[in-house]
Amino acid sequence: MLASTIERAREFLQSAAPNERILSVSQMDYPGFASWCTCAECGAVDEAEGSHSGTIVRFVNAVAAALESDFPDALIETFAYMHSRKPPARTRPRDNVLIRVCAIEADYGRPLRDRRSDANRAFVRDLKTWRRITNHVYVWDYTQNWWAFQAPHPNVHVLQPNLAFYKRVGVDGVFEQASPYASNSDVEPLKTYLFGRGLRDPNFDWRTAYGEFLDHYYGPAAPQIDE
Repeated sequence: MLASTIERAREFLQSAAPNERILSVSQMDYPGFASWCTCAECGAVDEAEGSHSGTIVRFVNAVAAALESDFPDALIETFAYMHSRKPPARTRPRDNVLIRVCAIEADYGRPLRDRRSDANRAFVRDLKTWRRITNHVYVWDYTQNWWAFQAPHPNVHVLQPNLAFYKRVGVDGVFEQASPYASNSDVEPLKTYLFGRGLRDPNFDWRTAYGEFLDHYYGPAAPQIDE
């Protein structure tokens, strides 16, 4: 499997455009079953590492090591996601490995820095640990209600504070994911504007930008949208 992955990754990088320098070698995206290997050898690794990220990071490190000399400017990315979000206790990602930490369990009713949230405290702890043990950390963030795409998800007040927090703790990049199925629900144009501004300048005045967008985009309906 490792040899096959290295070969396929090499093919991708050889055919990639000059600006395509991040290649993802990541786990399956499905939480409904144990999507990690349960054999005795892999289980022993994960037990020693204290996390299912142990086997993943070791595997991705091996891929990155095999490709580094031919593609010195490429980064091999892998997720820290759900069962793999907790960093490994022993193994450290190589310098050409990028860890993308996924915030799907976060409490979006409060900013991440709000320590009253158990979910946010746990996420921040894992994020900061990854940042200490690796040089490249990105975040996969979420902006919509993933249980019901057209239901309200009142997170406008956390978009800018969370982006500022990511910048402050040393995150290198953020991907904001909304729903492709209900793009006009829950004032998505407003949210898109706010995190678009925030990705360029995480410390912007979001309340002023909020008011400006409502006035220019919704016109006479701005007071009702605000309410």
